[in-house]
Amino acid sequence: DVFEPLFLNYSVDLVLSGHVHAYERNAPMFNNQPDPKELDNPAFPWYITNGAAGHYDGLDTLDRPLQNYSRYAQDTAYGWSRLSFHNSTHLTQDFVASGNGSVLDSATLYKAHATSGDGYGNGHHGRPSWPAWPHGGPSAAGGWK
Repeated sequence: DVFEPLFLNYSVDLVLSGHVHAYERNAPMFNNQPDPKELDNPAFPWYITNGAAGHYDGLDTLDRPLQNYSRYAQDTAYGWSRLSFHNSTHLTQDFVASGNGSVLDSATLYKAHATSGDGYGNGHHGRPSWPAWPHGGPSAAGGWK
């Protein structure tokens, strides 16, 4: 409730978090609603939780069934995230197993970025439009218009 409007207002592309001792990659979303564009130039931030690097009590057990915005989740292998910035528009996040280095999950985000300083927020994005969202979509203050 507190951070989500800020992420949207300042055009945050990716939110990485931990604390939960498991791994989950979600769709870009706002107000628990996945962006219909998924990872193809979404208007909403992409969320990845990776706290699977280790914990003295082992990994946490994820609640199932998973939410409608979850795209991949696992709570059986220790691992870490590798970010590969290919260029100004493409970023790949891999979940890499600590035990053998294999990639257990991989996804690539495409975001169009203006080359000028014009835009809003951090100056790299135009204000999103919400034609696919009911009632006009989320407002900058939070909630739906």
